[in-house]
Amino acid sequence: MLKTAQGPWIIDTGASDHMTFEFNLFSTTNTLPIPINVTPPDGSFKPVTITGTISLFPTITLHNVLYVRGFKYNLLSVAKFLTDNYCCTTFYSTHCVFQDLSTRLTVANPTRVCFIELPTICRLWLTVMQTGALAG
Repeated sequence: MLKTAQGPWIIDTGASDHMTFEFNLFSTTNTLPIPINVTPPDGSFKPVTITGTISLFPTITLHNVLYVRGFKYNLLSVAKFLTDNYCCTTFYSTHCVFQDLSTRLTVANPTRVCFIELPTICRLWLTVMQTGALAG
């Protein structure tokens, strides 16, 4: 779980996109010409008509975040974050670290985001996604 001034974000290794239910987090928004449907981890189908940019910290900005009305969580897609920011992550039993691939420095201010706490439920979700044990 990544705790920010904007609230907690679940670090999701299975999500293809960043998602939020909190419209007020967006600094900019775009309306999609054609709505898309997403399937959050709860298995439901949610229509998405708005995407945008959210700044989590001065050094972390998420682009093309999907606004999922009626969803209950903020999801940070690990794959999208790594691709967009040219970085890597290392997962430990209690936390993970995101590092720039060129410099190997942490991507965010080390005093605020160097180690990202993963509660038991998040570790369980990561384990399920990594082993493929979740039927979908």
